[in-house]
Amino acid sequence: IGNVLLKINDSVSAKGDELFYDGNRKIATLKGKEVELRDNNIRLLTKELIYDIYKQEAYYLSGGTIQDPRNTLKSEHGFYFTDRKEFFFKYNVQAHGNNYILTSDSMLYNTSTETLSFFGKTHIIYDSTHLWFKNGWYNAKQHLAKAWDSAVLMRSTSILKADTIVYNDSTNIGIGIKHVYFQDTLEKAAFTAHFMRYRERDSSLLLTDSALFYTWEKSKDTLFLHGDTLFAFKDTSQTRQVKAYHKVRFFHPSFQGICDSLHYSTADSTLKLYYFPVVWYENVQSSADTIYAFVKQNKLKQVNLL
Repeated sequence: IGNVLLKINDSVSAKGDELFYDGNRKIATLKGKEVELRDNNIRLLTKELIYDIYKQEAYYLSGGTIQDPRNTLKSEHGFYFTDRKEFFFKYNVQAHGNNYILTSDSMLYNTSTETLSFFGKTHIIYDSTHLWFKNGWYNAKQHLAKAWDSAVLMRSTSILKADTIVYNDSTNIGIGIKHVYFQDTLEKAAFTAHFMRYRERDSSLLLTDSALFYTWEKSKDTLFLHGDTLFAFKDTSQTRQVKAYHKVRFFHPSFQGICDSLHYSTADSTLKLYYFPVVWYENVQSSADTIYAFVKQNKLKQVNLL
């Protein structure tokens, strides 16, 4: 009783106000206003800490905080495996670092690699970017997150959903894999694919594998655009530009067409078709080296054959 120090090995020690030690089971229980376990530059703070010498495990069941130079983590239950340098947190897990804040149901933290693995509903915030998922991991050293199982990434006016999302919070580049859905909420337009790369700096998108772009004023007037590869970006006037490459197909209730390459601008709803284009409208089929199709109020107004 009183200013107790428990030295476990060269790097691990703990201190508290009271110690009960069971010599048969090799279990030490430390209590106090602030029980502290130290492992080099890692601090674990709680009011009651139990350490199993045989298993080299420390745990708390009444709330605790873990601190290292880059991260602070809190939970109701926590387990520290000293041989593996890993913490397991459960119930009301909270963490924050230099550029992120997160909450989770359960989390495993490897202090050597600074990798956080998540199990259950998780929410990570990087500045104005939000990432929700049920399973995944985040590496604080590499600023890299991988999320799956109901993964959603939201930033300012854009939303990305996919089976798997990979996001780098230092470059602000995100990748969606399988059943990808992306929408800029300022636009009446969306993208779907099975692979997508998104760069926040210029709002550019690269989509492949069943890539589809669609835009609408009213649901019955939706324009669908497909190609092997879609590339979309915003120009200096913040107008969305979409480029489609190879085996391009598009459909609108008033006209349809095919070509090898296409450029679509949301500024004037102009479709520019290149390499063996064909357009069908009313009872007419048109082909030329290049075709410009002008859409106004979601209806085909003019077709230029060059």
